[in-house]
Amino acid sequence: MTSAVPFAVSTCGPIDLIPACHVPVTHWKGDSAVIKVLVWQDDAHTVPADLSTATITAMLKETNLDVTPVATFDVTVGPDPANEVTLYISPEVSRDLPMSKMVWDMQIDWFSDGVIITTAVDGTWQEKQDVTW
Repeated sequence: MTSAVPFAVSTCGPIDLIPACHVPVTHWKGDSAVIKVLVWQDDAHTVPADLSTATITAMLKETNLDVTPVATFDVTVGPDPANEVTLYISPEVSRDLPMSKMVWDMQIDWFSDGVIITTAVDGTWQEKQDVTW
């Protein structure tokens, strides 16, 4: 079984709306995880967001109040389309994830300076025990 089939979060409103787009994830323990997020500048999803100066981070935590993440996603932006963000967790990392319900999010630091930061996507994360791994 693989849960690495990417899905794009493009049905949410523009990235400057609060709350963020909420995406609950159920994931097979020991499998890779790939999440693709399209970031738009407008409600109609016709103007791609400019991510050329942005730093994007994504983390998994047991609760949203925890300081230390359980895991961090590897993040890749673009190149085509340039507004596509790919979040990745390896099978090795996912084998060590707890079975309890967790939370995750992806933040965009628009100018990589810590001044303008947006949580674009968040959600819950639940591991399921895989039979083979």
